[in-house]
Amino acid sequence: LADPATERNKRMVEMAEKVSPFILKMRIARSLIEEGKELEAKLMAKEMGISWQQLKSGKIAPEERKNGQQQPKPESMLPLLGANQGGGMRPGRPSTPTMEEEIGVSA
Repeated sequence: LADPATERNKRMVEMAEKVSPFILKMRIARSLIEEGKELEAKLMAKEMGISWQQLKSGKIAPEERKNGQQQPKPESMLPLLGANQGGGMRPGRPSTPTMEEEIGVSA
């Protein structure tokens, strides 16, 4: 019988290309190299934002990928919360109206 951990790892490796388009493209490009189709492999490397040498070696650190291919950094949530929009609370003013404000009497 096969080792359950080994079988699970095999399934995970097979699933990798379904989860990551980059892994799928990398595997296809490496297969193109093996078949002697360097032009197509070079085009895929360019599309993936990696160098020909990186594709051939298979050594690609995430930070080495060219601009436009990296995961975008999440934008700040502050605009959603109204920061610097003028709609927030004013300094020195309580967040809930005072009794005088509620009944319309000035202090």
